[in-house]
Amino acid sequence: MNQNASNEAGSIYEESVAILREIGDKNFLAYSVRRLGLLAWREKDYGKAIALCQESLSLNRELGDLRGVLACLAGFADIAVVQEKFARAAQIMAAVETQLAAMGMRLLPIDKLEYERNLALLRANMDEKALAKFWVKGKGMSFEQSIAFVLEET
Repeated sequence: MNQNASNEAGSIYEESVAILREIGDKNFLAYSVRRLGLLAWREKDYGKAIALCQESLSLNRELGDLRGVLACLAGFADIAVVQEKFARAAQIMAAVETQLAAMGMRLLPIDKLEYERNLALLRANMDEKALAKFWVKGKGMSFEQSIAFVLEET
């Protein structure tokens, strides 16, 4: 995404967030806040990205939107990959995959694209044995343990 497109998208999402806060629509707010977080992540503003993903996660939990929660977890994995916290990213990604399968859900296509791109980066940067070790740890986490794990280092 070029800088102009990123700036335009950011402006649109910020306007959406303001309107959604004003009208109290938490469902679309959770999505828009997460998208803003992903733009911040692309701009390497990891503090802002984490804060926005935390807000989206909180909103999705309040709403009981399980797919939204898992998309937020995937967002935390994206941030971990670019910060080169590969063990952390592997655990989160494994937890996301496991929970999606257990719930019979899939990520939205746009989230799936990011997830797959970051999984490829993870595989390119991690030794296969280490990846398998942390993947097993992530697969063993419950839904609530997964949430606690992403929040403990943020």
